[in-house]
Amino acid sequence: MNTPQQRRLTEVSIVKVLENAKKIGFDINYNLIDFLNRLPIILDIFKNGNQFFFLRKSKLKKEIQSKLKILKKLKNQTKNDSPVTKELLQASYRQKNNISPFENSIFNIYQFEKLVEDLYDACCFSLNELANIETPIDKGGVKPHSISKAAIFHLSQAYKEGTGKDPKCDYYRSEDEYVGEFYEWICFLKSILLSDLDIDLLPEPTIGQYAVENF
Repeated sequence: MNTPQQRRLTEVSIVKVLENAKKIGFDINYNLIDFLNRLPIILDIFKNGNQFFFLRKSKLKKEIQSKLKILKKLKNQTKNDSPVTKELLQASYRQKNNISPFENSIFNIYQFEKLVEDLYDACCFSLNELANIETPIDKGGVKPHSISKAAIFHLSQAYKEGTGKDPKCDYYRSEDEYVGEFYEWICFLKSILLSDLDIDLLPEPTIGQYAVENF
């Protein structure tokens, strides 16, 4: 089996993909083939633990809020420390590490205070920015290592960037079927991605379910 870096669409598949992309309105300047050829590498990084490509807002928010709580307490505490306390901490660090008062030290209590303030501000900014990050809707029950769902999420980004349309998918309960141009596009790519790039999007009902959950 080829490595993710070696997997590429065949010439026959490229023709099919481009013909289909033209029909559904992909911009001719959008390099869809390059994106699809890079998808195995993106998913391999995700599979090996780097979830940057598949952020979960609830988890991120919880982690940042936890840090924010600690930093706020530390920030207030260091701000209220007396000059004597600060100098005592500085002197204690130097003594513990055998650093002369005349030598430059890596540790500086005033720089530390500034660092705490900067980290606190960064956490506040990150919480505000989370609302603008496009990620799948996090319902709490989705396994974070779902390669298929991660693949569909990235394909949705390509669809939106390439066509300018939202990657919507609807479910008709009465007919028990999924519909929508994005869903049909994913189903069209399913066999090509599996045969050429070894990316399994699972059965079509699952594709529809993931698309509806995410978008």
